[in-house]
Amino acid sequence: MASASRLHLVTALLDLGRGGVDAMGGGETRSMTQYQAWLLQLLSLGLPVTVWTDEATEANLNQALSQEQQALIEFKPWSTEQLAMDFEYLDEVKAHQQNPRWVGRAGWLMTSPQARLPFYNPLVMSKMRLLSEAAKRATDEEALYFWADAGLIRTCPNLFGIDRWGQWLAGALDRMLVASFPYTQGQEIHGYDRVGMARLCHTDHVEYVVRGGFFGGNAAAIDAVAPLYEALLKEAFESGDMGTEENILTALSYRHPERLQRFELKQDGLIWPMFEAIEQGELPLIGATTIDLATANEPSTADQSGDGPKPQTLNQPPSLIVYVLTFNSHDQLKMLIDAWQDAWTVAEAVVVIDNSTEDSVIRDNEALCTSLGFRNVAHGNVGICGGRQWAAHDFQQSPHTHALFLEDDMLLMGPTAGQSLCRSGFPTHIDGLLPKALALMAEHDVDLLKLNYSELFGTHAKQWAWCNLPRDEQRMLDPKRRAVFSPVTDDQLPPTRIEAIHTHLGLAMAIGEPHYSNWPHLITQRGTEALFIQPQWQRPYEQHWMAKAYALQRQGQLKSAVLLASPINHHRAAHYAKEARIENEWDGPNKMRPSDD
Repeated sequence: MASASRLHLVTALLDLGRGGVDAMGGGETRSMTQYQAWLLQLLSLGLPVTVWTDEATEANLNQALSQEQQALIEFKPWSTEQLAMDFEYLDEVKAHQQNPRWVGRAGWLMTSPQARLPFYNPLVMSKMRLLSEAAKRATDEEALYFWADAGLIRTCPNLFGIDRWGQWLAGALDRMLVASFPYTQGQEIHGYDRVGMARLCHTDHVEYVVRGGFFGGNAAAIDAVAPLYEALLKEAFESGDMGTEENILTALSYRHPERLQRFELKQDGLIWPMFEAIEQGELPLIGATTIDLATANEPSTADQSGDGPKPQTLNQPPSLIVYVLTFNSHDQLKMLIDAWQDAWTVAEAVVVIDNSTEDSVIRDNEALCTSLGFRNVAHGNVGICGGRQWAAHDFQQSPHTHALFLEDDMLLMGPTAGQSLCRSGFPTHIDGLLPKALALMAEHDVDLLKLNYSELFGTHAKQWAWCNLPRDEQRMLDPKRRAVFSPVTDDQLPPTRIEAIHTHLGLAMAIGEPHYSNWPHLITQRGTEALFIQPQWQRPYEQHWMAKAYALQRQGQLKSAVLLASPINHHRAAHYAKEARIENEWDGPNKMRPSDD
C-alpha cells in the first residue's frame, strides 16, 4: 500500500454551521455534505490519516470507505463542546466577533466565517495542536506528519499521486514545510491590522502570508515549532487583535525562519502548484534549501537572489544622524545650531547640506562645520527638495537607524517658552525632546514622526495631503467631499485619521495619517526606503512626497505619527530674494558627493 511512503495526514471536520444561509448570508455557505465528500476523497488517497470528528460524521464516512481504507484511518472523538473547553481564547474570539470596529475593518470580514461562526477560529487555530498531538506518537523518525484541511482536495485535485512523493520527502525535510503567497497590499491581513501584524512578525512590512491548508514535517520539526506557535498565539490575542491561524503561521515564519522551509505560491494563494512542483521532481524553497525529489539527494544551498523576503528588523538602540539644509546666510545657520544645542549631544553625526551660492557664506559655513565636527556638503544650490532627496540617499547608505531633517529656519523652542501653547493648544517646549521622541518611535515601531502639530500653513487636525491627490482619487476616498486643490482652507479638507495616542515621560504622540511635509521630522531607514527611494521621481517636489506618504499610510506601508506638541518655531531672520528660491535641481545620487569623500 501507499502507506509505505511514511506520509501521515492529520485533519478535522466539525459542523460549525457554515452550511446555514442565515449564519453565513448565502455567499460563503459550504454544507457538511460537501465537506464530507471532499474529505472522503482525501481519505481515499491510500495514506494513514488521523481525523478529529464527531461520532455521526465518523459513521457517515465509514459507510463510504472500504475495509482496506478504514484500516488506514484513525478517528479521534471531537465536538464543538470539547473544542470550547480546550480553546482557552474562546472569550477573546467572541469579543472580537461582537466588536463593530473589528468586524467593520474590511468589507469582506463581516460575512466571513471567522466573524460569523463562534467555533471557526478556535478550530483553525487548533490545527497545530492536533498535528503536534498526532506527531508525538510517531515511531519512525523519518515519518512525515502533515496537516491537510478536510476540503483541501477541492482546490488541489493533483493530490492524487501523493503516495509517490511522500517517500521522496521523507528524510529530506529537516524542518517544517510551509507554503506562502504574496500579500503586500491592504490595511489588514485576515482581519488583523497590517501594522500590528508587522509588529507581531518583527518585520518592517509583511510581504507574504503562510497558508494554513497544508503544512508539516517530521516529528522532531513539529515538536520544535509547536511551542513557538503557542507563544505567538498568546501574543497575538494579548495584542488585542485577531486574524486566523495563517497570521500565527506567518509570524512563525518571520520570527523563526531557521525552523521552517517555505515554498512560494502565486498571488492567488492556491496550494496545488506546490504539489505540481513536487510531481516534477524539484521543490524550490525560499531561504532554506532546494530538495531534489527525484533522487532524494542531500539538500543543496538554494539561490537566494531575486525577490526574497526583506530582512527582519533587529532590535537595536536608535542611532541618530541629523541633516541641516541651509542657504546663503551664515547667521541663520548659527541661529539654528544655537537653538538645537541638545540635538548635537544626542546625534552621532550631523551633516550640513549647504545650498549657498555666495562664496563668503560657503567659506564661513565650512569653517563652522569643521570646528563643530559636522560634515559639510556644498556643491551648488540643488534646491530645497533636491537637498532633501540627497539626504535620503546619504542616510540610506549610513549605519544609522534614524534621521532628523531640519531646514535652517526651523528653530527649537527653548525653556523660556515655559507653558505657552501653540494655536492647536499643545505645548511649545519639551524637555529632552529627541530622546523622548526616539523612544516613542522605537517602542511603537513608527517610521515617520512629525515633530510639530501646528505648522506654518496648517495643522495636523486636517489632511493637507488631500490637496495633492488626483481628483478621481479624492472622489474614490470620499465621494461626498468636493474635490479641492491648493490653495485651500482647513474647512475644505478631511480630518486627519488618528488610530492611537501613546505617551512617554509626558510627551504624547498620535499614530495615524499625519501629512508629510519638509517640516522637521524623524524617519527610519525603512521609512526612507519606502518614501524617498523605491521608487522615486527624477525631480520630486514636496507635494509629490505628501501624496506618496498618504498612499503608503493608507496601505499600511509607512507607519506615521505626529507629536501632540509644537516645539519648533519657524523663524527666518535673514531673508533672501524670492527668485533665489529653488525647489529641485538635483540630478541623482551621483551629482553631489560629501566633501570629505
